[in-house]
Amino acid sequence: MELIVDNSAGPEANILEFRQALPARCKAQCVHQRFTIDRHHGSVHCVDCGDAVSAFHALTLVAQHDSALHQSWKARRKEMEEIKAYQPWLRAVKALEKIWRGRMLPMCPHCGRGVRAEALGERGCVSPEYDAALAAKDPRP
Repeated sequence: MELIVDNSAGPEANILEFRQALPARCKAQCVHQRFTIDRHHGSVHCVDCGDAVSAFHALTLVAQHDSALHQSWKARRKEMEEIKAYQPWLRAVKALEKIWRGRMLPMCPHCGRGVRAEALGERGCVSPEYDAALAAKDPRP
């Protein structure tokens, strides 16, 4: 549903329209989903069939649409906050820390020997791309 302010006929007309994408219906089947609101005369009419519509009916549909938009906005905002907070490396670091705190050593996936925390930074760093290239050359488990 969208709100359109039409001031093309001058300030005395001041017609607002609420439109929702629905096919045109005959008067007997019209559910009055698209409205023209004439603020000057205080009337609400259905765009599809031209009948007068209760202002309460129009307001209820606008409120339902607003509520649905608000719920969608809240869900998207929550999703964005979850995406921002997602840090996959923290799970691995927390798992390593738990092992080290338990007086054990995590095993190297390549050689099977224990990995000490103090040994992690001794040999420097390597980029993920370079590591992937090395793994492609030497496919060890």
